[in-house]
Amino acid sequence: MAGAKLPPRQKMIGLMYLVLLALLAMNVSKSILDSFLVINSGIESTKTTFAEKNAFYYEAFDRAAQESPAAKAFADKAYKVKKMADDLDSHIKKLKSKIIELTDGIPAEVADTIQIKNVNAKDNYDQPTHVMGLGDPAKPVKVPGLEDFSGITLREKINAYEKGILDVFEDKAIKEDMASKVSYLATPEIVNSDGGKDPWEVGVFYHIPLAATITMLSKIQADVRTAEAEVIAKLYENIDAGGVSFNKVDGFAYAKKAYVMDGDSFQAQIFTAAYDDRVDPEIYIGKIDSAAWKKGETDVSKIMIGQKGDSWAATAGGTQGWYQLTDVRGGKGYLKIKEGMGVHDWGGVIKVKTKKGPKIFPFQNSFEVGKPST
Repeated sequence: MAGAKLPPRQKMIGLMYLVLLALLAMNVSKSILDSFLVINSGIESTKTTFAEKNAFYYEAFDRAAQESPAAKAFADKAYKVKKMADDLDSHIKKLKSKIIELTDGIPAEVADTIQIKNVNAKDNYDQPTHVMGLGDPAKPVKVPGLEDFSGITLREKINAYEKGILDVFEDKAIKEDMASKVSYLATPEIVNSDGGKDPWEVGVFYHIPLAATITMLSKIQADVRTAEAEVIAKLYENIDAGGVSFNKVDGFAYAKKAYVMDGDSFQAQIFTAAYDDRVDPEIYIGKIDSAAWKKGETDVSKIMIGQKGDSWAATAGGTQGWYQLTDVRGGKGYLKIKEGMGVHDWGGVIKVKTKKGPKIFPFQNSFEVGKPST
């Protein structure tokens, strides 16, 4: 995928991908292929994070639609976007499965569930190229019997998705702004080593090993969900601007990466879905007394479990006490911490001042720290 103004997540994934392609071009050992597995795992985790974030928005749309007929129109548009995203994500999933099935010579039902690390033919260049109709890079085709799995078909579907999600906006200025934000969905021709231009599908997928092909397809799936999130968040803003009351707002913790390497920092933004960037909420990290919260308690000291500390480290990540997050700006809290390998559950509450008094919104999330490939 190409285009200007890429979000940091796309830049990070794209950079790793380009580096590994450069190494592959040097005919390095199969250990390099294992690095693709690490990247693919991280991308899959990112997809899960965005799926959870998007699900939260759809729940908010449902509540808004029940409270206001005006909100239903935006909710309907949001679900239209969801269907388009689900359809394209499903297509790419089937494409990945078909490539693995034909390359590894395994039954379709096995290819549909197997993890890429367990595929034997991770270094096969020829079969993925054939399945996607790229045997002759000068003339990509839809292979008879495999038309749905061609690179041409994939490009056509991505282009249709980009157009479809932008068409939900009637305002020209908003549509142009959103087009800029999802520019990473663009599928332009790509300059080749001879200075000429190749079709997008050739420039991205021609003669790369199965491991790289699957990783790139996973990246596109993540881009699809990212764009979905961008669009429905904008629709959600329009609902709020229309005066819809959200009296059941929940807390939300958004992590760019739910999977990080040992030694890297886990980062997250914490906010309520209908946040106000002019007012900073109070954010507390730690375990909560659900019973106290459900009774309407707003005194944080009576909701949080354990003794108050002053940092993530001092409270063992909120498992042995709680603390107030200090990096809060523009209506959002920013968390950045380091942890050892394994899965780490975390959460807390967001305290927001309203005209009717303070309100408490709990949130819960997790992340996993893995060991870098060697």
